[in-house]
Amino acid sequence: MGKRDREGETAEEAEARRLRKQEKKAKKEKRNEENEVEEEGDDDKAEKKEKKEKKEKKDKKDREKTSSGSDSSSGNYIEDKKTTALTENEVVEYRNEQGIEIFPAELSMVYKPILHFDCLNQSFQHYVPEVQAYLQMKKFAKPSPIQSQVWPPLLCGKDIVGIAATGIFTYLITYFIIIHRFIIGSGKTLAFLLPALLKISKMPLTKTTIPSPRVLIIAPTRELAMQSHQTVTDIGASKGVCIYGGVSKQQQKTDLRAGIITIIHSFIYLHTYLLVH
Repeated sequence: MGKRDREGETAEEAEARRLRKQEKKAKKEKRNEENEVEEEGDDDKAEKKEKKEKKEKKDKKDREKTSSGSDSSSGNYIEDKKTTALTENEVVEYRNEQGIEIFPAELSMVYKPILHFDCLNQSFQHYVPEVQAYLQMKKFAKPSPIQSQVWPPLLCGKDIVGIAATGIFTYLITYFIIIHRFIIGSGKTLAFLLPALLKISKMPLTKTTIPSPRVLIIAPTRELAMQSHQTVTDIGASKGVCIYGGVSKQQQKTDLRAGIITIIHSFIYLHTYLLVH
């Protein structure tokens, strides 16, 4: 409608034209808003996709790093072919059977469980032959759940928190607790001790004639401290001393001055010792 025609239009026609113009403008604004939202949605999707790809690349790199034996600062873990060959389904099935949970979950396939003792051979090589002899002497059938899962990250030099049941009937008197733990213990002592022994075996010797402590094991009770010390003694790869209260300190002091590699300490007595000294 031209200018001249508009001058002759009625009020109703003018109003209708104004409403059509407003409606057209509103539709245009709505389309613009939808386009902006769609663009923002595409940006979010692109960002999420990028993050996912980066995470997948990182996980893949970690898996390759572990599988190739190229690990962290300790450089002690070489993944055995049998461990590498485990599929994700086999790993998940084993962990479900043993009640094993991994946190954070993204590392669940980076550190696959070690299901056989001979899978440690490449990592230990000729170091600490006493460990191999000890395992053969004890005739353990296979690693316990806590051992199978913590050895890979510990041998890679990672800090971990491993939680395993000690056993049932722990409310019985001390004597039976020790016997029960010895018979059907969960294997926590070897879980942390074997990686420690391998690491100190590769450490350079000190120039002093008296060995200095390299490992400190802190147990919550005297009984567990004695149990850890007995395992260290049985393996024979490291000279250790067990320190706890209720006995003469003279022999403990003599052992410390003579030079030891491993100290096993009762937590309560260590706290008292630090307060006194």
